[in-house]
Amino acid sequence: MKLAAAADGGDDDDDDVVDAGGVYIMSGPRNVTVSDGGTARLDCDVDGFPDNISVHWVFETGVVASTTPLEETRHRYRVDLHTASLTVVNVSTEDAGTYTCAAYNGLGASAAAGAYLNVTCTL
Repeated sequence: MKLAAAADGGDDDDDDVVDAGGVYIMSGPRNVTVSDGGTARLDCDVDGFPDNISVHWVFETGVVASTTPLEETRHRYRVDLHTASLTVVNVSTEDAGTYTCAAYNGLGASAAAGAYLNVTCTL
């Protein structure tokens, strides 16, 4: 996560910026492929003003990890509290699918961006 900056102080040519009225996803996660048993990392560069941003990572229909301490984080999912990146350890084929980074700071709507995690198996 970046430190808070004025909403109009950014580069107007940045096509990756998602505006959500107080929270921005400066660069969303990218699709990634990992081997079964490996570790996957999905990055989500979040900025906003004020900078009290909560980030939730959603897989399928539920939150799997969060920067909010009160949220229960599933065993193999970890969120870096400084960067909002999601790490999935000991990946299995059941982890394949779309992961969404959702950010909110109490002002306006939340911002969200997703990416697909593909898991390959060795036969």
